Amino acid sequence: AYQPKQLRSGERRLTLTMPASYTPSAPNGVGTDDYRCFLLDPKLARDVFLTGTFVQPGNADVVHHVILFRVPPDLVDRAHQLDDETEGEGWTCFGNSGLENGPGLDNAPWLGAWAPGGTESVQRPGFGVELPKGTQIVMQVHYNLLAGPGSDISRTLLRIAPKSADLTALETMLLPAPVELPCRAKYADGPLCDRA
Repeated sequence: AYQPKQLRSGERRLTLTMPASYTPSAPNGVGTDDYRCFLLDPKLARDVFLTGTFVQPGNADVVHHVILFRVPPDLVDRAHQLDDETEGEGWTCFGNSGLENGPGLDNAPWLGAWAPGGTESVQRPGFGVELPKGTQIVMQVHYNLLAGPGSDISRTLLRIAPKSADLTALETMLLPAPVELPCRAKYADGPLCDRA
């Protein structure tokens, strides 16, 4: 099995596990996908830099992919509210964490992602994402039910450096735009293939 990379000077690792086991099901009773968000508390007592992420799916038969989102301290209560309002562990969330995205697309809350075959994602030396004290993490898990039912308890390993480290703060920018690829010859007469 893949082992995370060695920590660099000043870094430490936090392991965050889903609060309880979750058995995915189609949210509306039909379908083969369940997007579920789980709130994870790293218990940050001071500001830190996030310098890497590594997701370890608990049940690889049902975990399709995972995205980690930053929950700033002012949205933690809202995340708890979503969790409390939803039956079972976590809450249904498609496309994002289900929370407001903060300052917008130019400072998106996306922290990391995993898909089958993925390994630890580590920032280049000298860089990190700022996590103010009190920040929590949403782990959005996309479950695919084609392989049949099964419970899951996934976890993530965060690589953390102290705020006193001499790191350059990174921000994530999302660039939603149409994908402009030429149509394959076989489909060139399709309705979206008449653009220059």
